[in-house]
Order: sequence, then structure tokens, then C-alpha cells
Amino acid sequence: MDKEKIEKLRRRVFEIIQIGNRPDVPSRAFDIFITIAIFVNLFVTLYSTYESSRPYSGILSTLEFITVVIFAVEYVLRLWTAKYLYPG
Repeated sequence: MDKEKIEKLRRRVFEIIQIGNRPDVPSRAFDIFITIAIFVNLFVTLYSTYESSRPYSGILSTLEFITVVIFAVEYVLRLWTAKYLYPG
């Protein structure tokens, strides 16, 4: 992949992961997806503190792992595209 295509991809990823670009369907879908991941992670974290969650500990651990991976990928993408947020 040449440098120009990588920069174009980086710019597009930046546009998608930035909050508030309503007319852009991928950007809106990303915002909704991250919001759902946050709520799932919150639910798993809170529910796992109850004794009644023990039978579901495997599922809860898997969900927690998946959401943490999602957040890690989002973080890496934000680092990769940071030059567009703070140009110069």
C-alpha cells in the first residue's frame, strides 16, 4: 500500500471514530457500537460482583475480554489518527 492510500485510510478512520458526525453512517454506527460495548462492560463488571453471577462467570469473563479488546483497538486507532485531531 502506498503512502497516499495509507493517509487516505487514516483520515477516513479518523472521520469514523470521531464523535458527532451524524450524517456519516459508518461514524454513527461506530458511536452506537462503542456505546453498546461500554454498557455491556458496565453490566458485566457490576453483575460479576454478585454471588448469583457465579454460574455465568465464563460468559461474563468472555464478554469482559471482548469489550476490553474492542476498547484497546479503539485506543490504538485514536493514537494512529491523533495527528488529525491536533494538527501541527
